[in-house]
Amino acid sequence: FGSTIYPQDTSIARYPPVPNYAGSLMVLIRSAFGVPVTSDSVIIAFHYVTVLFFAILVVSVYQLSLLMGIGEEVSIFAALVTFLYPALFGHGLSNLKDTAQVSLFTAAMYFFIKANVMNSYRSILMGACVWGLALATKFNAVYVPVIWSAWVVVTRRKKMIVWIVRSL
Repeated sequence: FGSTIYPQDTSIARYPPVPNYAGSLMVLIRSAFGVPVTSDSVIIAFHYVTVLFFAILVVSVYQLSLLMGIGEEVSIFAALVTFLYPALFGHGLSNLKDTAQVSLFTAAMYFFIKANVMNSYRSILMGACVWGLALATKFNAVYVPVIWSAWVVVTRRKKMIVWIVRSL
């Protein structure tokens, strides 16, 4: 945003683009509604995006808990604990990159597990798209397929053992 904001970190350009693009998009949306682009409004817009990603995390935890067969009350409790966990709550209101990473990571896991449970190719496609966004946020998302594969092995181990024994 030109001369409006001067980042203190000179290496900011090396960070992956998704959080910065989302914050910039929020600034443009706010300016389309008549909010002047000042340094304060840019910072506020980036905080809005952080809160949006934090909300995605809480909803993803709730949906993932329901999908894994945990009851409604326990899923609400899991989402509430995620929302009120001090480290996540603090980052959820201030740290755009890490909040986007954890929310997109959890949403990708939700879609991949949903693809296995529901046999849905649409969920695989959504999971792949969200996983790509998570990778474009922070490289830690490279562990999504590892965790998903472990989940598939654990949940389908009886079928896999029968298949291996029959193939011998």
